[in-house]
Amino acid sequence: MTKIFVLLTFILLPIFNYGQVLNSCYPEFTENISDEIVSKLTKSERKEINSYNLNTEKDWLLNVNINLNNKRIFNYNDFLPIIEYSKTKGYYNLKDWQLERILTEYIFNNVRGTERCLTDIIDNRLKIIKKEQIEISNRIKLDTIDGSYIPTDLNDAVNQINKVLAEESKLKIKKMTEEDFIAESHFGIGLTLIRNGWALWGSKSRLSKYFNEIGINHPDDMSGIILTSYYRNLNDLPIELEKQIEFYKNYWLKYEPLKKRNFPNEVKDVQHSESFSYEKENGEFEEITYFTDIKGTVRWIYHSKYGWKQVNRKEIKQLDKLKELEIEHWIKDLYNK
Repeated sequence: MTKIFVLLTFILLPIFNYGQVLNSCYPEFTENISDEIVSKLTKSERKEINSYNLNTEKDWLLNVNINLNNKRIFNYNDFLPIIEYSKTKGYYNLKDWQLERILTEYIFNNVRGTERCLTDIIDNRLKIIKKEQIEISNRIKLDTIDGSYIPTDLNDAVNQINKVLAEESKLKIKKMTEEDFIAESHFGIGLTLIRNGWALWGSKSRLSKYFNEIGINHPDDMSGIILTSYYRNLNDLPIELEKQIEFYKNYWLKYEPLKKRNFPNEVKDVQHSESFSYEKENGEFEEITYFTDIKGTVRWIYHSKYGWKQVNRKEIKQLDKLKELEIEHWIKDLYNK
C-alpha cells in the first residue's frame, strides 16, 4: 500500500506543482489575463490583430512590440505556470520577452476566435528556441558570415580594422583624442563594420561568443572595447582590457535593466515606459525609470539610487517641467531624503 501511495505521489505531484497549465489547455489564469487585455482593445486594434502575419521575428517586432505594447501588461506571477511547465521540457531559463510572447500569442488567438491549447503554444515556442540555439551553435563556428570575415578575438578584430583603414585615416586618428575617435566612429565603422558586419547583434558570431565569455554581452560595449583598443594600439598605448571590462560591468551593475521577477510585490500591473538620466550638482548622473499602467498613466518611478516610489499625475507633471539641475532636489523631497 505504501508503495502504491508513493507511486501516486510521483504521478500527481507534477500536476499540482505545475498547476493549471497541465490541468487544462485553457487555464483560468490565462483566461483572466486575456479577458482583461482584450477588453481594452479598440475595434481597429482587434481588426489589426486579425490582419497580422506573425511568421517572422521582424513581424513581431514591427506589429506587436510597437503597436500593442501599451496593451500587454503581465505580472511575473502570470509567468510561473509557464516556467514550471517549460522545466518539464528541459528549459529552465526562458527570458521575460519569450514568456510575454507566449501569453501574447494566446491572447491573439482569443481575439481571432481560434482556440489553441496553451501548452501547444509553449511547445511550439520551445521548438523555435531549440532551433535557434542549434543555428547559433553552428553560426559561431563560422569564420565568414554573409561574405564578411569574422575575427576570432579582440587582437584579431584590431588587426582587421588596421587592414581596412587607409594610412591617411590612421594619421587622422592619431591626431584625435581617444574620446573624439570613439564618438566619431560609433556610427561609422562601429556600426557598419563591427556591430553589423561582424554579427554582434542577435544573430551572434564567434566574435560575440568571445566577448560573452569575458563578460561583455551588449554589442555597443563590444564595439566600444574594439574601438578603444584599436586607438590605443595605433598610438602605442596599453590596451588595459581588464579595466575596460570592469568599466562596462560596473556600468550595468548601476543601470541593469529592471526585471519583473525582481519587482516588489506591490508593484504590479505596470510595464516599463521610458528611462532618462539627469546630471547632479556634483557632475554625477542618476537615472529615473517610468512604469505605466494599461492606460499609459505613470504609476511608479524607479530611481537608480533610491528605488521604487508610487507617484500621481500631479507629481509627474511637476517632474516634467523641471530643469535638469532642479531634478536632484525634487527627487530628494519626493523620497524624503
